[in-house]
Amino acid sequence: MLFKTGLVFFLITVCLKSIQISGCVVEYTDDDFEQKIKENIDDKKVTLVKFYAEWCGHCKKLKPILDEACDKLKSEPKVVIAKVECPTTGKDTCERYSVRGYPTLKVFKNDIDKPEEYNAPRTKDSIVKYMQKMVLDDIVEIKSKDDFDKVIDSSFESIVLGVFESDSKLEKVFTEIASEFRLKYTFLISKTDFVQHMFPDAKDDIFIIHPKHLHLKFEDNFVKHDPNKFKSIKSFIEEKIHPKIAHRHSDNSNDFKEPLIVAYYDVDYVRNPKGTNYYRNRIYLALRDYDASGAKVNYNVAISSREDFPHELADYDLNLNEIKANPVFVVRPKRGAKYVLKDYSKDSLKDALKQFLIDIDNGKVEPFIKSEPVPENQDSLKVAVAKNFDEMIFNSGKDSFIKFYAPWCGHCKKLEPVMKNLAEKFADEDVNIVKFDATSNEVDPRFEVRGYPTLYWVSKNGIIKPYEGGRELNDFIKFIAKEASVELKNFDRKGNEKKVEL
Repeated sequence: MLFKTGLVFFLITVCLKSIQISGCVVEYTDDDFEQKIKENIDDKKVTLVKFYAEWCGHCKKLKPILDEACDKLKSEPKVVIAKVECPTTGKDTCERYSVRGYPTLKVFKNDIDKPEEYNAPRTKDSIVKYMQKMVLDDIVEIKSKDDFDKVIDSSFESIVLGVFESDSKLEKVFTEIASEFRLKYTFLISKTDFVQHMFPDAKDDIFIIHPKHLHLKFEDNFVKHDPNKFKSIKSFIEEKIHPKIAHRHSDNSNDFKEPLIVAYYDVDYVRNPKGTNYYRNRIYLALRDYDASGAKVNYNVAISSREDFPHELADYDLNLNEIKANPVFVVRPKRGAKYVLKDYSKDSLKDALKQFLIDIDNGKVEPFIKSEPVPENQDSLKVAVAKNFDEMIFNSGKDSFIKFYAPWCGHCKKLEPVMKNLAEKFADEDVNIVKFDATSNEVDPRFEVRGYPTLYWVSKNGIIKPYEGGRELNDFIKFIAKEASVELKNFDRKGNEKKVEL
């Protein structure tokens, strides 16, 4: 995975003149927090603070990551990494900043009362890059042709460039947008003289310049803002910041929305840039031919390293060893629909991808569904998998009570005998008691499963309702008795067992 490390280090040398070594993770308490943060702000330093508890498991996992990031940032004169232990020495400070969970990361730059939430990935490289960006100005001013060329040559990500005359109204808007997106993109501002060799006619213009390693001979390496084509400068940046065939990695993966095509293979712009772009060129040509054929979908397209997204590959029943030669394509034309292309020859990639997209348009390709095999036999506690989920839950003519679980989940294991007992009591009712392994099967997007176990009720008419009550047997019986589409045979609406008349 590539980051903008080279560019960031160069920009820091442009913006920062003094060099001094900051300490590694330092401990602040209620007694000195305000004083230390104010001192850092006065010294133009940016402080990343971890609010934590000693007993917190997630905090323990984050500790070595933060230590490594701190060590990497030792040479950054304007970065401080600190920690505050909330339950003991930092209780008042944590209450002041409304810390409700551990670990919480906040960044203090200009105002002690208005820290920014740290919302980037919690990896060493992401923390380092985030803090390096924080110490830069919102916009880096280019002061010479050499400055401009060095930035362009060292960048591994797209750059937003503003070229303005004096007293430009567009410059003010550009500055405001740069302030909003400074941590996500790199913004440069320049006078016309310093960029004339690349943009001879630039005057009050905004450009997006794509990094050199992503240049393709089939397309321009920059995009110029046209106010007649885009609703705003912000929309221009969001739509065009990536080239047609983009490089998607963990730091920018949220930029790519459906409809989306991702090609997973050995993407490596350090050791094998030529081989990496060999496939990008052919993907570009395939999309060009698909568009010319009367495409029904305007896809966002990206390449991703198979090493960076093993969890995504697992979602498609793929593993790293399956992707040794040709890319595997995952096509997602809309939410919930996924198609996988992996069986084709290297020489046929262009035609194979084009035809695959055409066949998806025409409904000739079965969507991919991650699913365990459908059980041959069912007990009173029924097992649903992705392949039989609709049939069991929405098309059985019965109400359903569902447990979404993970096999490793302790709370799920504890609930299992209760669900079995419930299923036995409801064996002759028009209610399915169901369990669904949400780690081995694709979860229907109509259900929000964020933790395990998650329980849902679905009426035979398809009305979905999350269950948020108690987890004892009688709690379930009372809930189902009340919600059942038709009154139960053995329980009244209050969940009381009906008396059998002799």
